[in-house]
Amino acid sequence: MTELTQAQQAQILRATLEGQYYKLGIEQANKDSINCYLDLMAAHHLPTHNHEVRCALKGIELAEFTSSNDAKTMLYGNAFHDLGKLLVRIELLDKTGEWTPEDRAEMDNHTQYGFELVRDKHLFSAFIAAYSHSFKRGFKGWIPEFPENFSPGTRALILYDASLVSLVDCRDSALTRPNERNSPGNPRCLSREEALDMLIREHAHHKFLIERLAKASIF
Repeated sequence: MTELTQAQQAQILRATLEGQYYKLGIEQANKDSINCYLDLMAAHHLPTHNHEVRCALKGIELAEFTSSNDAKTMLYGNAFHDLGKLLVRIELLDKTGEWTPEDRAEMDNHTQYGFELVRDKHLFSAFIAAYSHSFKRGFKGWIPEFPENFSPGTRALILYDASLVSLVDCRDSALTRPNERNSPGNPRCLSREEALDMLIREHAHHKFLIERLAKASIF
């Protein structure tokens, strides 16, 4: 069977996302907002667009499985988590080999770029998207400070939701983006089993959830 192109994948993914908008009752204004950001990413770097949409759809699955998180929250947080890459060089987004310290510093800036892009319309989701990166191994980039009027409960909820967005993000990246991170000298994607091992190792606080998601064939 012929492998789908990135453009063909994008078309299928966006059609699936449209179905989720309807199922979840996403208001037209919010739907238009999400689609506008995704359209910009599709024009800039289609693989990152596809990654964001896959993560949004998987986040909805996760929320529906656990019954403890709002599916809309997972949709927004995952759809927005890499928007800052709109301001990152395509050459860096496509790089699969070893990164220099300068490459890492440039990429880390995308957290702040993304936060600034969506904060005025989707403040809660902007915090979730930004903080999701803080759960990644070796991340040393910018993270926004919580406003004083955010209650301890709100802050805790953002951090928990961000940890789930990070989980979905890391899984999709491992399965779909060839890199040297887990195979030095041999850029490749991880197998499902390798990705699960990596997630349990690097997100040990979610070990029980990861195992349940794997058993249910969601991960």
